[in-house]
Amino acid sequence: MSTTFDYSTLLETAQSLISQFGRTVTLVRQSDVPADPLRPWGAPATTGTDTVSAEVLAVFLGTDRGAFPDVSAGRGGSGQTNVEQKTSRVLVAADASLFALEIGPEWRIDDGARLWDIVTSEPVQPGGTLIYYDLEVRG
Repeated sequence: MSTTFDYSTLLETAQSLISQFGRTVTLVRQSDVPADPLRPWGAPATTGTDTVSAEVLAVFLGTDRGAFPDVSAGRGGSGQTNVEQKTSRVLVAADASLFALEIGPEWRIDDGARLWDIVTSEPVQPGGTLIYYDLEVRG
């Protein structure tokens, strides 16, 4: 005898906790279209139809500072310097606007004070019900 579990209560609890302890951030995926078609190796366009953004609720957990070496290359370089970066684990609420999107490393999080690069992204979806995204970010 097989019964299916209803994850709607878990989804409601997760959304309630994320809204209680989270803050609004903007997820941004830059365009794949180059700003200058004659120089496609340049930076992508910052606006346009391929640029996607969505405001979501997110909870930042365990924001740590870490020193990552930044080695200067070329003549006259000063050698190794320490560039301070933060890493964090972020839980992003899965609302209706995210169902069609797959959040991954091509996305960034703008929290208004800092731009975070997404290193890893794992949707938490027991039984096919998307509860939230568990992200590792660096910024």
